Formats: sequence, structure tokens, C-alpha cells
Amino acid sequence: MKISKGRIDLIEKFTHLSSLAIEKERSYFREKNLTSELVRSNDKLQALTNVMPDIGIVIDEKGLYVDIYGSEEQLLFSKPDSLIGQYIKDIFPVTLSKSIMSVIDKTLSLNQVQIFEYELNVQKGDCIFEGRTSVINNYQPDQPHKKHVLWMARDITARKLAEKQIKQLAFYDPLTSLPNRRLLTDRLQTVIEKVVRHQQVGALLFLDLDDFKRINDSLGHTIGDQLLLMVAKRLAPVLRDSDTIARIGGDEFVILLETLEENETDTGNDATTVAKKLINSLAYPFQLNDAEYKIRGSIGISLIEGHDITADEVLKRADTAMYRSKKLGGNCYAFYDPALQHIIDQRL
Repeated sequence: MKISKGRIDLIEKFTHLSSLAIEKERSYFREKNLTSELVRSNDKLQALTNVMPDIGIVIDEKGLYVDIYGSEEQLLFSKPDSLIGQYIKDIFPVTLSKSIMSVIDKTLSLNQVQIFEYELNVQKGDCIFEGRTSVINNYQPDQPHKKHVLWMARDITARKLAEKQIKQLAFYDPLTSLPNRRLLTDRLQTVIEKVVRHQQVGALLFLDLDDFKRINDSLGHTIGDQLLLMVAKRLAPVLRDSDTIARIGGDEFVILLETLEENETDTGNDATTVAKKLINSLAYPFQLNDAEYKIRGSIGISLIEGHDITADEVLKRADTAMYRSKKLGGNCYAFYDPALQHIIDQRL
């Protein structure tokens, strides 16, 4: 049976219309699937940002707040609604806004993640943040020419406080908060290196409280610790800011003089002056719990000189000189070198 041309054209038109209908149906289902996938993705993103402890901020190249993600609004300078649409330069002080824009410019110019720390007063209070920035491409498809940066801010205040406490325990005496033996040794080594390099002379004083063990044994360690704390507070103001006073154990204090002289005599005179001030600072009784306690100290002085001197040797010499001052009756000072002691006594 022969089909006329008119019928063939009609069949072709229906076929074409059917294919259009089928394609439209397919497009509808594709669009529906894409929309559903987008909704699911948004739900996932929303769930993630709701539990995210960090704050994510999208900022354009001119410093405009575009979007803010995260549930910890207290980590922001103000409410998100008041920030979006605002420029950094209009929100923060000039110095801070310049620093922030410098980071943004560096991120965009290098196209690399930047990691840094900064402090900021936010709704939560003064916080230390770890910031991370990364470039976002095509964040706004309708404005492809615009560049954007994702600024992730993490509150590390607690971590920094913990690090500070660890350092405090590692380098400072827990009772008096003075440097401990470890920190003293580090600083003493630095002074020794200066002495060797510049051929100068330094000094270290070793102070031990006289008969302090008797106070501890008779009144208890609680009273003893309180008195040690009072002694530390009285000794510290006598010294210069550049000097180091450390508690290395029990009732033993070590003073490292930062000032270096060209010869033994000048250094000896300087050490003598400091030793006298320390002894005089202990001359007045200590008031504790309506009682008076008289505490005296014996001081040994060791000069720091020569190319072969070590930190341990300096401490041993000062310790030896301290025991010499105790044998002299206590409440006085003595040099490790008896000959130098004689010269100093004559000059005085």
C-alpha cells in the first residue's frame, strides 16, 4: 500500500512533536532531579554549618562581606545581618582593616591558602583566632569578573592559654612564678656566650636563706611556702629589669646579672652592690598571721669569665662561695675567689 506524501509529512510532524514532548519530559525530570539534588546539598551544607565551630566568611576583593556561614555568631564582631553588605574599612579601625585587607590581597595575588593568628574583640570577648583564607572562583556566576576569598576563623583562645600554662610549668617556679632552673640555665648560657664573644666578665649570685629549714620543720611547709613567696616579692624589686632572679629549689635563689664589665674588679664591685641590696632587703621582719619572722640570707658570688667556663661550673662555684659566707656567720656575701674577695674588701 502506497502512502501519500501528505501522510508522510504528517507522520514526520507527529514524530517531531513526539520527540519534543519526550525531550521536554526528560528535561523536566532532569531539572527535577537537579533541584532535588541541590536541595539535598543545601540541607547537608546547612547541617554542616549548624554544627561547625568555626566561622566562614566570604569577602570580595574590595573587602565587602558577601556571605557568612557557621553557627557561632558570638565569634563575629556583630550580628551577621549587620555585617553582610558592609565593607571591612567601615567596620574596623584603620590599622586592623589594613591588616585584614593585606591578607586578602596576598591570598588573591598568590592564589594560595594563608594561615595566620590574630586577636579580635568580638561578641564573645577578646579572642585569639587562627585564620585561614582561600580563593573562591565563580562564587557569583552572574558576576564572574569579581574575585572572592573564603575567610575561616577558628577560636584558639583556650589552646593558646593551655600552651601558656605549659610554658609556665616548664620554665617558671609554680610557687613564686620566678624563672626555674631550666630557664635560668638557658639565660646563663646566653650570658656565657656573650662573655666569650666579647671577652667580658659577668657575675652570678647564689642566695640561700639562713636556718630556713628550722622554720619549715617547726611551723610547717604552708607557713614556709608563704614566707618564701614574701621573700621572692621583696627581692625582685631590688634588681634591674634586665637581671634574672630564679628559684631553683627549696630556699635557694639565684641572681644572674645581665650587665657585663671589662674586668674582674668592675664586675666584682657591681656584684657587691647588688649583694648588699639583697641582704638589706631582708633586714626587716616579715609579717605573717600576726607574727614576725626574721629571715636572713647568705650569698655566694661567682664571676663568669674565660673561654672554657660552663653553666654548671658557674653554679657550683657560686654554691661553694655561698657556703663560705655561711661559715663566716651568715647574713653576708662571699666571692668564690678569696683573692678577689680581699681586693673588694680593701676597696670598700
